[in-house]
Parts: sequence; structure tokens; C-alpha cells
Amino acid sequence: MSECMLNLKNSNSSFYFFEYVDIIANQIQAIKDEAKSKLVDGVYSVGDQEKTEIGRGMSYAVFPELEEIVKNQEKITIESFRESLVTRGITDNSFQNKLIFMMIQQKGALHFFLGGILNFLIDKYNEINNHDNAFCYDKHKIQIEVIDKDRVNFYYKQIIMKVDNVSSERTPAFRLETDVTISLNKTVINKFNIYKISDRREVDNIYNYLYANQQNILMRIINFIKELFGFGMELIVEETLSNDLLWSDDELQSPSKKRGLKF
Repeated sequence: MSECMLNLKNSNSSFYFFEYVDIIANQIQAIKDEAKSKLVDGVYSVGDQEKTEIGRGMSYAVFPELEEIVKNQEKITIESFRESLVTRGITDNSFQNKLIFMMIQQKGALHFFLGGILNFLIDKYNEINNHDNAFCYDKHKIQIEVIDKDRVNFYYKQIIMKVDNVSSERTPAFRLETDVTISLNKTVINKFNIYKISDRREVDNIYNYLYANQQNILMRIINFIKELFGFGMELIVEETLSNDLLWSDDELQSPSKKRGLKF
């Protein structure tokens, strides 16, 4: 079977995908607001919850040397995570803190929110078509690639399983691959690729539903040209405003107050 792929960022602007991106932006902002309400000295600092969570097996082995730590039956620590960032040029403590915050499950939990998008769209498909398709998540992997001292690419890969309504048997249905850029003042989805890896009729139907809500070729060409010249769409899921500081009290730009789609 040949794989089929869609980048949901190329969906029609009225599609539910963008509605859920706005939901994510609001949820992450609410988490940030809660964190700000508990600040001691005005700036976020890593606590015991983050220190415990980051040591949970391979979940946060985002660099090769962190994978080696886990393979050697040891735990990743906040210190070892920071050391990996420093060796790659990210020495700013505020940016390190943001990356930890956005990654940890009990905080920003970025990849969990991203994974929830496909669930949301499947629920919408079921609702519209009066179907009862059940899916669950299997293996996932997150990685970080440092672009420079101010930006990283955050990669999240996830296998989504189809659950048989009768036997409860689970079979691979979709593979999700996302590419997100995180900087000190915002978090932007670059790609949100869905791969169909099953020939099951229910999976085909959902894929066709997503495909039917893609932009036409002309709109994709127009948007490609816009991005080429720096006027493309920014799909923002997190933004730190100049008057709404959590990570640091300086060196922030003043982005627009609106989240979600940016033109």
C-alpha cells in the first residue's frame, strides 16, 4: 500500500482544523496564566513537578545523548536537558525554561495538544456522518532541532490506531508528523502532516473527508508564493506579549494580540 499524505495547514480557512488551533492557543494561554499566578519572583522557574516528569523514560529524550542516558538505565534530569541545549548554543535561561514548560506534560504539553487535533477532526467526522469510529494513540516520538540560539524546531510523530468496534483489535491507521518552531515570543506550526497507512474503509472515509476540505491548487500556489516572500500564514499556538511576560522581562518583541491564523 502506498502512503497518502495531507498537510492540514493547507486546509480551507473555514475548516475545523483552524478552530481547534484556536482552542489550543486558548488552553495553553490558560495554563500560562495559571503558572503566572504562582510565580514567586516574577519569572517562571522549573519546579519539582517538571523535575520528576522529565525523568519518565524515553518520553523526553529529544536529543541523542538523552536517549543514551535512558538506554543506560538512568534518568534524564533538568540539568542534563539544559546541558544539551547549552552545547547547541541555547544559553539563555529564560528560553530554556520556556522549552521545558512547553514540553512537559503537566505544563504546556505541546505534543499532547497537537495530537488532540486529529481526535477533534475524527469526532467532527463522526458527528456529521453519524458514525462511531474509535481510535487511540500508540507510539509517539518528540525531537528538538536547534536552529539558532533563539529558535528550535519541535518535531512530534505519532501513530494513531483504529480500534475495531467488535473485537477491539487495534491496527495502525494514521501517522501524524508535525513541525513546530518555538522561539521566546511565540510557537508556530509549520507543518501538520497526516499520513494514511491503512486501507480500511473507515480510514479511507476519514482521509477523504480531510482531503475534501483542502485548498484547491490555485490557493496553494498563492500561499506558497506568499510564504516565499515572507507574507505567508503563521499558525500560532502560543504567544508571549510584551506586556504579558512569563519567561523573561526583556528582549521581547511586541507581536499582535490575536492568535491562530496570521497573515
